[in-house]
Amino acid sequence: MCLCLFNSLKTLNDMKYASKDATFEIPKDSFKVLIIDDEKKNLKSLANECHRADYNVELIDDYDENGKCAGYNLILVDIRGVGEEFADTSGIGVAERLACDFPASEIKLFTASTIESEQDKRGFEVIKKPIKGKDLCDVFDRVRKQLADPNYCWKKIEKECFKKNLSFKDIAWIQDKFVRTFNKREFSYFENHYYGQVVERVGKYLGDFFLQLVQNILISYMTKQ
Repeated sequence: MCLCLFNSLKTLNDMKYASKDATFEIPKDSFKVLIIDDEKKNLKSLANECHRADYNVELIDDYDENGKCAGYNLILVDIRGVGEEFADTSGIGVAERLACDFPASEIKLFTASTIESEQDKRGFEVIKKPIKGKDLCDVFDRVRKQLADPNYCWKKIEKECFKKNLSFKDIAWIQDKFVRTFNKREFSYFENHYYGQVVERVGKYLGDFFLQLVQNILISYMTKQ
């Protein structure tokens, strides 16, 4: 979406990179993965392979609403035997709920079942089981890069803004704060100068979502310096 009509506000074209070819990724020690699978015991060897590759992977055997799923960058959800208490669509319903509750996280389906139609996938990427530890770590590597990419993160923010029916003016204002924070290279700058403004203008849900994505980007950027 072009936001250039608001001339006093910065856009993605105003982002200042150290190098135009620079690529960033969330450091492994800051990247947290959760796998929700009712066959948790069968996945321990897979999780151990990921741990040996320095990935922080946690396993739980079912979804609940008590905050166990908070704070993860990536959540993989089995579609069978998970969340049946909460959704008649089982794991896919859980994935949709997680995507709503934790929009800054990446949510993917993790299953041995075949899901052929895009409608059945509900917009989620499917990671097929069984999978080798190395191949799963390749997925982690890709997501670490995505969540450190300012353009990718802005698309996530913009998508949530549209869901909340924000005006173009509000979205342009948020993009301005996003770009200024990135160019400043200081996470504390956003916390001290913009977080309160964002919460006041568009609500705590978007403010906290914005906060997490900006933190991911700046952690990855500063690690590269």
